[in-house]
Amino acid sequence: MDDVQIDVHAFKHGVTSDEILQAWNSIVAMRLRTAPCEETIVAIGLSAKGEAIELVASLKWQGVLVYHAMKPPTEKVLKELGLVRRKR
Repeated sequence: MDDVQIDVHAFKHGVTSDEILQAWNSIVAMRLRTAPCEETIVAIGLSAKGEAIELVASLKWQGVLVYHAMKPPTEKVLKELGLVRRKR
């Protein structure tokens, strides 16, 4: 997945294109979502400053399209990726 494109919606939370590309290239956790979103990737990557960035991307025939980027990552995504323990 070398070809990474960034949708305009990814900038909604103030993350820059450089931060998104850096985070995509330094992913610490990633998973492909299941039905009904089989072509959706959710990931956490690190910025050059070491900040965790939540990324959501869509698999396309030419690569990936990142359409959501946010820092800090939400608790929901951290749980989805198994990075925080679920409460009992």
